[in-house]
Amino acid sequence: MSIAAALLIPPLFALILCEAGFNPHMMKISPADLARNYLIWFIIGLFFRLLTPFPAIGIALTLILGFAFGCGNHFIILFRRTPVTPADLLSLGTAAAVANSYDITLPPRVIGTLAGTILLTAGSIFLNVKGFLPVLVSNPLLRLLLAALLLIAVITAIRELDLNKIFGITPKPYRVVTMSYEHGAMLMFLLEMGKLFIKKPDGYRRFKAKVRLRHLKEEAYDPENETPKAPTEKPAILTVMNESFSDMAALGPFPSTEQHIAFYRSMKNDPGTIAYGWDYVSTRGGGTARTEFEYLTGNSMVFVPGSIPYIQYDFADHPAMPQELAMQGYRSIAMHPELRTNWHRDKVYAAMGFDEFIDRSGFPEAREMVFGHTDDQSCYEEVLRVLDKNEDPVFIFNVTMQNHGGYDIDAFREAGREIVSIDPEFEEFTDVSAFETLMKASDDALRYLVDELRSRTRPVILTFFGDHQPALDGDFEMTLERRGKIAGTPDSPALGERYFKVPYFIWTNRPDLFGTHRGEDEPEDATSPNFLGTETLTAAKLELSGMDLYLTQLKDRIPVMNETGFLGDDGDWHTYDEPGEYEDDLNEYRRIQWYRMFDKK
Repeated sequence: MSIAAALLIPPLFALILCEAGFNPHMMKISPADLARNYLIWFIIGLFFRLLTPFPAIGIALTLILGFAFGCGNHFIILFRRTPVTPADLLSLGTAAAVANSYDITLPPRVIGTLAGTILLTAGSIFLNVKGFLPVLVSNPLLRLLLAALLLIAVITAIRELDLNKIFGITPKPYRVVTMSYEHGAMLMFLLEMGKLFIKKPDGYRRFKAKVRLRHLKEEAYDPENETPKAPTEKPAILTVMNESFSDMAALGPFPSTEQHIAFYRSMKNDPGTIAYGWDYVSTRGGGTARTEFEYLTGNSMVFVPGSIPYIQYDFADHPAMPQELAMQGYRSIAMHPELRTNWHRDKVYAAMGFDEFIDRSGFPEAREMVFGHTDDQSCYEEVLRVLDKNEDPVFIFNVTMQNHGGYDIDAFREAGREIVSIDPEFEEFTDVSAFETLMKASDDALRYLVDELRSRTRPVILTFFGDHQPALDGDFEMTLERRGKIAGTPDSPALGERYFKVPYFIWTNRPDLFGTHRGEDEPEDATSPNFLGTETLTAAKLELSGMDLYLTQLKDRIPVMNETGFLGDDGDWHTYDEPGEYEDDLNEYRRIQWYRMFDKK
């Protein structure tokens, strides 16, 4: 076999294994995109060939990667409704910790593709043994040098070039699965890699960013200005970020949720409710740490797109809510009934200034819901014990686990859970029944938590929100979307943002001290996690940092923003490639975030 054939044929098979076995819309991929995907696989194959003196090993690695990548993308889409991204490779440990929650059954098409991979790999070994596969470069040092140069060239191209523009591909943040299918999985993965290289913003000046925040603080708390009087007793601050807590009616009419989350909905008119409505997050189906990153730091995923900040960035000397509260006499405690190493929380929480992190080992009386996940009621019982034990000002940040996927109805029945009823036309979607069963239990636990806080005279500010929507059956989601009758194209923000909105409220047990009751006729509020932390501190009537004051001003211009789009004060949703009159606001935010995250001078 000629060297040309040995180099050109294996990448073609890798492309076929990646797409034909897992992409139901492969025939929609244009010839140009097929050529681009093939070029990527050719470069991968060439790199593997240069790494080893044995041709069969290089070819086998290319073929196995073709299958593994396509298979991984298939299951990530199935479980999370988004394609695999480069950041996912950094969170394999966290993914492994929850893998037992999902039904990883290989369908016949996948098994056939796996068999093809094995046969092609065996064939390459046979050809190598028979001497039919030529060695690409015999000199080992030259071979490794060429591999290194190839890798450097690829990384440089990804980092420096606007590949979306070069390839003529317009990002559709609300249709990422469709784009993966229609442009090819490996091509879209490559384009996502470009997001990981965060460049210093144009016009960035460290001094200007620093002075901007300092002046806001000085102006707000100038002794000559009249500032609101703080309450005589600082409230305990309890934040609950509830795993996958969602109102699926956000996508369209789904009447059964009225019973399943009835208590949550009743909070809209509770006398202690300060804010109630929708929180627009930057992830769906997974990526919990992205939401808490925004809440605890006031940063936005918009300026670190496609990343998992907890894993990729250094939080030493990074301002965060626990540090701000420490300066006002608060003790900060993080609580999560799972492994402390998930998402590197053990390291990140310490860097953020949390005084204590109570992980799964700190929930001795926890009861399981399903898949070994601690139920919300048990979680709240421990939260209340910690709250009562800390009489001085305390901030408790609780991340629950009950509602994590997968939503296998048989597992719920085996665990003895009574399955709730859903609308008859949706009964075929058993994952929806399983999820709504969790929502009913979560709502009951929320009622317990609020009732317990009501019984305490100690003032408490409770901020409650979901981290993201669950990944449920795509046909169910599309049915709700069609019934929602929101005008616009399938790629419009007005439609797409429905997949990123989760319920939230801010409430106090002492409205006599902190209440600013909304009123029954007020429309639902809208926010995003990067603003929600500041809103929590504002509700507690605490002194705000320069960053909190900046975010308060920014929210008047841009009330909501997440990684996919933003809501302007004109009442319309916008995308970041066409920011219009908000470009200067976004650029200033980008520069301030760079100063806080990356300028470590």
